[in-house]
Amino acid sequence: MTDREKAITDQILKGNSLQEFIRAFWPILEPGREYVHNWHIDAIADHLAAASMGHIETLLINIPPRFMKSLMVCVFWFSWTWTFQPWTRWLFGSYDDGLSIRDSLKCRRLITSAPYRAAFGHVFNLAGDQNQKSRFENDKTGLRLSVGVGGGATGEGGDYIVFDDPTKPLDADSPAGLLTGVRWWDETMSTRGNSEQTVRVGIMQRLNEGDLSGHMLATERDMVHLCIPMRYEPELAKSTYLFTDPRTEPDELLWPLRFSEKTIIRLERRLGPYGTAGQLQQQPVPRGNALIQVEKIQIVGAAPAYVYASVLYFDKAASDKKTSDFSAAALLSITWEGEIFIEWAEHLKLTTYRREQWMHQVASRMRRRRPNVVIYVEQEGGSSGLDSMKATLRNLAEFDIHADPPKTGKIARAVPFAAQVEAGNVRMVEAPPAEGEETNWNEDVIAELRMFPLGKHDDLVDVVDGAYNRLFELGQVDNGARTNPPPQSEYSRTPRPPWADDDWEGHDDD
Repeated sequence: MTDREKAITDQILKGNSLQEFIRAFWPILEPGREYVHNWHIDAIADHLAAASMGHIETLLINIPPRFMKSLMVCVFWFSWTWTFQPWTRWLFGSYDDGLSIRDSLKCRRLITSAPYRAAFGHVFNLAGDQNQKSRFENDKTGLRLSVGVGGGATGEGGDYIVFDDPTKPLDADSPAGLLTGVRWWDETMSTRGNSEQTVRVGIMQRLNEGDLSGHMLATERDMVHLCIPMRYEPELAKSTYLFTDPRTEPDELLWPLRFSEKTIIRLERRLGPYGTAGQLQQQPVPRGNALIQVEKIQIVGAAPAYVYASVLYFDKAASDKKTSDFSAAALLSITWEGEIFIEWAEHLKLTTYRREQWMHQVASRMRRRRPNVVIYVEQEGGSSGLDSMKATLRNLAEFDIHADPPKTGKIARAVPFAAQVEAGNVRMVEAPPAEGEETNWNEDVIAELRMFPLGKHDDLVDVVDGAYNRLFELGQVDNGARTNPPPQSEYSRTPRPPWADDDWEGHDDD
C-alpha cells in the first residue's frame, strides 16, 4: 500500500460518518479533481445515513444536476453501507441503463481499491462467480443490481431500492415518458422489497409536475422530502427530517465555489424559465409564472351586489376513477367598470349520472346568486362529445345554457385571462374555511393557475378562462363604454344599480 493509500485508510478508520467516507475515498474515484466540500453534502449524507440506520424508509431528494448526486447516492452511500451491512441487497435504476452501469463500475472500483480493502477487507469479499458490469455479489449474500427505468428486476428483491433521475430531460413534456417512470416505480419496483423495512430512495432534478417526484409527493404519506434549490427560496428549501438550509438571503447560490453567479446566469439563459424552474429550482414552474401571474389576483371578502354580466362555465369529465380528470365549474362576473370576479369554483371526480345531478344543483344555486347568469358547457370533440352535450342540454333545459366547443388550444384560450390578471383586473372571492378538507377552492384554483401549462391537472384553469372568454363577449368595453347590452333572457335580468343611471344624484340620508 502506498503512503497515500495508507493515509486514506487511516482517515477512514478515525470515524464512520458518510461525510468522512466521501472525503477520504474521493481521490480513488476522482484522482484528478480536488474535493470541495459544501453544506449540501452534509445534508444529503445525513439523510442517507438515517436511511441506513432505519430512521427513514422512503426518501426523496430534489437537487440540481452536477451536485454529486449520483456519486453520493449510487456509489459512496452504497459502498459505505456495505462496510457494516454487507448482506444487504440493492436495486438501482436510472432512465439510461448505461448510467446505472457507469455507477456500478465506480462502486466496484472503490470497493476493490487497496485503501478500502485494507480498512474493510475483513467485512466481505466479492463473489468471483457474480462479478459483472451491472451486477455483482459478495460472500455475505449482498447484491448490487443496476437496471434501466422501464426494465424489470424479475426474481430479484432489494433491501434498498434506489432511483437516480428516472426521466430524461427531453421527456419532460412527454406524458408517455413521464408515465414510464411512474409505472416502473409503482408497478415494478413496489413489489421488489425484501421486507417491510425495505428502504426506498430517489434523487432527481424536477422536470414536470407529473414526474416521479410529483407523483410521490402526491401519494407517499410518510415520505421524507429533501429539497435543495439552486437559488435560495425559503418556501422551496426544506426537509421533513432535521434539516435547515443555512442560506439566509433570497437567490443565494447553492455552491458558489463551484458554480458562480456568472455561470448560473448563463445556465438560466440556456434553460429558459421552465427549465430553470424545474431543473434548478426544483419547482417545475417559473417564479411568478411565465403565463398567469397569480400573485396579482386580489382576494376580496365578497363580489359586488350588482354586476354587468355573469357566466357559469362547466367542464365535464366522464369518470370518477383516481386517474381521470375532474369535472369542474366556475362562476365569474364582470362589473360595469371591467373588474373580473371569480366568485366560486369547484372540481370533483364524479360518475356520469352523479355529474349531471351535480351540474343541475350548481346551476340552480348559482342562478339564485346571479339571476342573470348565462351557462356554458365545454363540448368535447367527436360524436361522443356531441351526444354527451345533447344529454346535458336536456338535463339543464330550464336554464340559459349554451354549448362551447373550443376553437383553439388551451394556452391560447388562457392568454386573454392571463392578460387581465397581469393588468390587475381580477379579484377572487374569499372561500369559507374548508371543513374536513386540506384545501379550499381558492387554494385549488391558485395552485392550478400557478402551474399552468405544466400542471398535472388544468380543469379549473379551463373553466376559469372559459368563463372569462364568454364574459368578454357579453361585456366588451370600447373607450370606457359597453358595446354589448347585458344578456336579456328570462333569467338574466339583473337590476341595474341606481348609481349607473346618469340622472341618479344619490339618496337622502334620512
